[in-house]
Amino acid sequence: PRDGASRWQAGAEASRRLLALDDVTLFTGHRQRGVLARDLERGDVLWSRPDLRGVAALLRDGDERLFALRDAQILSLDPTSGATQWTLPLSPAAPLAGIALGPGQLAYVSAGRELLAIG
Repeated sequence: PRDGASRWQAGAEASRRLLALDDVTLFTGHRQRGVLARDLERGDVLWSRPDLRGVAALLRDGDERLFALRDAQILSLDPTSGATQWTLPLSPAAPLAGIALGPGQLAYVSAGRELLAIG
């Protein structure tokens, strides 16, 4: 019920900047702890990727991918396990500005003076 009651709570270290979600999982990014997946209902950590510290953006697309932008690269992560599916290097001189999901499950990435459409 929507009564304003707190369902669960994580410590201040849980997430400082990034959120993405799907029907059952909340994905967070943190400077020190990397990327974490939490159960939406209970708040339990399902998996973590401390090696992904400094992620600039997260985006969830349907059932197949969790995109993470980090250090001049785009990573596609398996949302159920956190395993890296693939990486796409970008120009190191191009600061990552953002990522959005478009029609046909294409992800659009703004990086410096480049705009990329990724399938």
